[in-house]
Order: sequence, then C-alpha cells, then structure tokens
Amino acid sequence: MCYARIALSFASIYTASQIYTVQTGSEPCPGSVIFFLLTITSWVASFILDHFDGKLARKYNQCSDLGILLDIIADNLLRTSSYLGCVVTYYGKNLILDDAKENNVVSQITNGWILVCTCLLLSSMEWITLLATQLVTLHRKKKHWKNVSEAEDLFEKSNDNDNIHIEEKKLLLEEECMEMHDSSKTPWWIESIFRNNFHNPLGVITIYGSMGCGLANFFFINGDILRSVIPSWTIPCIHIAILFAYIGRVLALLCEVYFCYDLFQLIIQLDYNKKE
Repeated sequence: MCYARIALSFASIYTASQIYTVQTGSEPCPGSVIFFLLTITSWVASFILDHFDGKLARKYNQCSDLGILLDIIADNLLRTSSYLGCVVTYYGKNLILDDAKENNVVSQITNGWILVCTCLLLSSMEWITLLATQLVTLHRKKKHWKNVSEAEDLFEKSNDNDNIHIEEKKLLLEEECMEMHDSSKTPWWIESIFRNNFHNPLGVITIYGSMGCGLANFFFINGDILRSVIPSWTIPCIHIAILFAYIGRVLALLCEVYFCYDLFQLIIQLDYNKKE
C-alpha cells in the first residue's frame, strides 16, 4: 500500500498542475473542476490507505523496519505533493489566466514567493526530521547492542586491567549520553502532544495540522472552485477547519524543531565524549 500511496502523491502533482491550464476564463470550467476533484481524491485516497496500511500490517504481523520507513516516506511525499499542489495552482491561477494581467502582477509574484518559501520550509523540516529521527533511532539501537557485546568481550578476552578501565569509562560515557536523550528528558509540551499515541486534544490537532495543512491551504487558494462544488452553508465550517489545520501545523513544526535540536545535542555530546 505504501507504493500505491507514493504513486497517488505523484499523480496528484500532475492533476493539480492541470487545473488552470484547461481554464480560459475567470469562472471555473468543468475541466478545472474535474482536475480539482481528482487532486483531492488522490490525497484523500492516500490518507485512507495510510489508515488501513497500518491496521493490516499489525493484523497480519507484517511490521518491519523497512515498512515503517516506507510509511514515513509515503507520508512525507503526500504532504510534499500537497504543498506543491498549492504552489502550482497559485501560479496557475494568478499568472496563467488572462485576467491575471489586469491585477498587480508584482504583488502576485511576491505573495507567490512567500508561499513557495513557506512550503519549502515546511517540506524541508519534514524530511530533515525524518533523517534526524532515523539517525537517533539507529544510534540508540547500535549503542544498546554495542554495550552488550563490548561488555562481554571486555571481560572474556582482555586481561589488561588498564584497558578494561578505559573501555568501561567509554561505555559509561556512551550510556550517560543516551540517558540525556531518554523519554524522561523530553519537554512537557512534547509529552503532552505524544501522550496516549496522540489520542488527546493537542495530539489530534497536531496530526490533523501536519497531514491536512497542505490540503487546507489548497482549499484556501482554490476557493472559487471549492465554492462551485460544495453547498454555501459549509463554507464557514471549511474556514474553521483551515484555521485548525494552520494551528496544528505550527505545533507540528515546533515538534520537528525539537527533534532536530535533539539530534544536534546528541552529536555534540558524542563528539565531546570522544575527546574525554
């Protein structure tokens, strides 16, 4: 299912790029509406597959490190595709359509660059966080394994007391370094978000914002097409949903910054221990 989700993410980029290429006037045409709906369908289908992917993997005992990594990559690609969808539709709406020439093009380009930089920042932080969390996880696994194996070799193969003390000191330093990064050192606001596997108000808003911010911004940018396919009374609800998506994305960004900082601190501590 991860491969299907990745394929849907790439397909959504294409359909989003076609929304305004088929539209010739200021009013939404059937072609633009179809591509708009196809883009939304691709993202929603990927969300649904993500839900069932995890359930089926646990049910049939198919969980693996590779599967976990692919799942995270598929999630990141989905969010990245939603940000790209926002960018291409913004420029398509404001710079490709003929009526865009009647407006302030300089202002549109400036706003476009702000959008590009924001989407680039959010997408980059997601991929950097993926790298940071994987490196920390691999390091911790390595150290747990290394501590056991080195301790056994230490007392079975070596008769030199000086060497033993040196190696013991090294292992103690490494264990101390890992203790500095255990869950007990996690800030309270991170624990509040992650409590009960995100099954709490802050956690729900954070996950919703992380996964839905791109989609919410896509709705905001393409509001004219959205209003043509949904009842008018639902618009206030959409605006509230967009607002909560932005709030959740800010919370997710704070978590991402913390995880990158955690990796940075771990690297500094390891370098410091090597000098001891």
